[in-house]
Amino acid sequence: MSAALTFSWHPDATIISADACMSHADHRDFYTDDITCPLDDQARAMAFFFYAFEQGRGDVAVSARDMSILATANTPMLLCQTGGTTASPKRIRRSCASWMNSFAVNMRRFGGTGHRIATLGHLSHSLTLYAACEALVSGATYIAAQGCVNQIKFINDHRSTVLYATPTQMRALALRARGQVMDGLQHIMLGGGVLDQLTLDLVRKLCPNAQIRQFYGATETSFISITDHTSPLSSVGKPFECVDVTLADVDPETGIGDIWVRSPYLADGYDDPHATGATWRDGWVCVGEQGSFDALGNLYIAGRKGRMFLVADKNVFPEDIETLILAHTNAQACAVLAQPEPLRGARAVVCVASDDAEVVQDVRLIIKNTLPPHLHAAQLRHFLIDDWPVLPSGKPDLRRLAQLIEAS
Repeated sequence: MSAALTFSWHPDATIISADACMSHADHRDFYTDDITCPLDDQARAMAFFFYAFEQGRGDVAVSARDMSILATANTPMLLCQTGGTTASPKRIRRSCASWMNSFAVNMRRFGGTGHRIATLGHLSHSLTLYAACEALVSGATYIAAQGCVNQIKFINDHRSTVLYATPTQMRALALRARGQVMDGLQHIMLGGGVLDQLTLDLVRKLCPNAQIRQFYGATETSFISITDHTSPLSSVGKPFECVDVTLADVDPETGIGDIWVRSPYLADGYDDPHATGATWRDGWVCVGEQGSFDALGNLYIAGRKGRMFLVADKNVFPEDIETLILAHTNAQACAVLAQPEPLRGARAVVCVASDDAEVVQDVRLIIKNTLPPHLHAAQLRHFLIDDWPVLPSGKPDLRRLAQLIEAS
């Protein structure tokens, strides 16, 4: 595909949100000459988004609250934000083609067109925006469940067949399902976090007829790898179609190295040339995450290099502890932070979100009986679900958690 391709609303596509229904035929009727549009009304926001690209009005920048048109003399680009889990969100630049190149791949994976694609999150989250674009460009119906009091009922009422979500979103949805099921879903695409065994079991119970795939990627890279029915649970599968993955600076003992990616789905770079985070080099990108391959070519994620810390001279990947706790308790969310300690370098602060007080004792037992000795002095912090800070993606807001712990 040419990099000059731009997003265009397919004649058969329709968006159904909590407050509006909009089709190709009428999306232009909702457009004004404004250069900014709030994201909370998803139907109007997507009409604004597509009309801006179709008319070549300029780059479309998506922030936490709105999207806006920025004048450009070149082919219009999409400017969307990174997740901002551990640092301030950064705005990246990507061509429309970098997302459009994967739309046809996923439609083949879903078994053709005509699907009804649902999301749970806010349009400021790139996973939600990607799914909305994929649906409306491909001629599908887009079911925007964000803002619905009962998302399960909304998805069922509108006969959704595909759902894009994060593992965290699906775990929260399943824990409050109260006997509801989404048996019309045929495909679930899970990205933006680690899928543990308990969450997988909960999703299978909630969506008994769906094929569940976990994909690994980042805002800067889009798809990197994806699982199938042969993938080990702890892996993120094999490279996505047309993606090359290699490891650099590999530890000879663990086989863990820096993950570098080359594909037609990569973003062009950060909007701010001085921004740090991912590294672009000779057509490859590294977002700062580390991993390893098994003998069959399955990729395993060790964690983000910037989150790793030392306890008693031993490397600790917070993601390992988070996955363990979520797999063995009914906590809705978990996050592990590092707290400086003079003698040991740091100690792990294990934060869990749950309205069930018994979770605290369960986590203490996991720390004592499962984690290695250098982590037995970990601090445990319990938050009620309403007090748990989250990002638009549903991931824990690690910066806010650290502030809350420091202030207490």
